Amino acid sequence: MVPMNWNYYLDLAELNPKIAVANLKRAIELNPRNVSLRIELGDYADQSGDFATAEQSFRSAVALGSTTPPGWD
Repeated sequence: MVPMNWNYYLDLAELNPKIAVANLKRAIELNPRNVSLRIELGDYADQSGDFATAEQSFRSAVALGSTTPPGWD
């Protein structure tokens, strides 16, 4: 049951930044409307030099809506 929980993959991403992009992509598959996950993915992808994934992730976060992630106001 845990592998079907997007929070599980978010936690894995935070624990191991080397594989964060893969874990965040899985979290997004499980929770595709979560803007915060897409921003996290963009940040990790940018830090790892995967600029295409970072740009796509940030664009999709913007496209999902104009809501601001908690704590960003």
